Amino acid sequence: MVKKSDEQIAKGASTRALLIALSAIIVVISLFAGNYLYGQSLEDDNKRSAFGSQFGAAAALFSGLAFVGLIYAILLQSQELRLQREELALTRKEMEETREEIEGQKKALELQSRTMIKQQFEATFFIMFTQISQISTQLKSEEYTLDTIGEDFTRSRDLFYEIHSTVSRMTRGNLDLAKEKLPEIKKYLENKAIYSSKFINYRKLLSHLFKFIEESTVEDKLFYTDLISITFSNSELIYHFLSALFDDETSLKKYFEKYATFRGINEHVVLFKYFKQNYAPSAFGEISNI
Repeated sequence: MVKKSDEQIAKGASTRALLIALSAIIVVISLFAGNYLYGQSLEDDNKRSAFGSQFGAAAALFSGLAFVGLIYAILLQSQELRLQREELALTRKEMEETREEIEGQKKALELQSRTMIKQQFEATFFIMFTQISQISTQLKSEEYTLDTIGEDFTRSRDLFYEIHSTVSRMTRGNLDLAKEKLPEIKKYLENKAIYSSKFINYRKLLSHLFKFIEESTVEDKLFYTDLISITFSNSELIYHFLSALFDDETSLKKYFEKYATFRGINEHVVLFKYFKQNYAPSAFGEISNI
């Protein structure tokens, strides 16, 4: 079905109003003519005078024309009001469509902004993550020279495993001995595993990466901290577990607790059982603080 335009509707309404006005004029003229002819048909002058005073042709004509004008004015006003209502409805509809379009553009811009922020975050994250992985790989494969029967041999060693093994030998799997040698163990960790030049940059960069994730606006922060945690070997987890207890500079302990870094740690280590109480349960995934 073809929908008529506003111009066609207005034109049709004007035609109808004009036809009604013409019909009213014809009716008025007919009444006037009828009155006139009737008056002329009267033979007595007195009757004509009485009829003329009661039903004056002029009065009937002007009254009729006034009535026609009133009807025509009402019709025009009604038509104008209807067109105004239609125009207001169209304006309201256009405003609603414009508002919906603006809302859609706003959402698209917000999505684009979030995407750009996430891309920038991930670019920085993976640069820092790669640097940490490279340092960790170097610590796991440090080359050293071994003198055997007058010959030098170059070998590699995992410093995380070395620290883990040394602490295990010091405790010999005995909790009481671990408590007795705690000062010695702490001194060893501070000299070898915490403030040694081999580990300082590694730990500081790791702390900066956790802080970067913490202060970002990304929604799934645990996803990125898990990317870090899954790269840790068990010896590396033990290293972080022990060293974070005595290191107040990097603040890694609070990040380990918040992001459940030690969920996959081997709990059979003697010192683990002794020091576990110094961590919040969330560090082991038992309670989530996120």
